[in-house]
Amino acid sequence: MQGKEFSPLKSLDCLSRIFPVKGAIVVGAGMGQGPWYDLFLQHNVEDVLLIEAEHFNVQYLEKKYAIHTRWSIIQQ
Repeated sequence: MQGKEFSPLKSLDCLSRIFPVKGAIVVGAGMGQGPWYDLFLQHNVEDVLLIEAEHFNVQYLEKKYAIHTRWSIIQQ
C-alpha cells in the first residue's frame, strides 16, 4: 500500500461541493495562509470575517485581501 499525502484542500473542496461555503469566520487568522484561504479564494467566498490579535498580522491581512471588499478584518 502506497502512502498518499493528505490534502486538506482536496477534502474541503469535496465537502464544499455538498455544502457550499457562503461565508466564513476565521478566529486567529494569522498571516492569511492555509487551506481555508485557498478554498475561500477558489470558490469566490464573498463574506469572510478574519479576527486576529497581532497588529502586524492585521496590517498584513488588510493589504493582502484589500481587493476583497466584503472581507472584514478586525483586531481583537
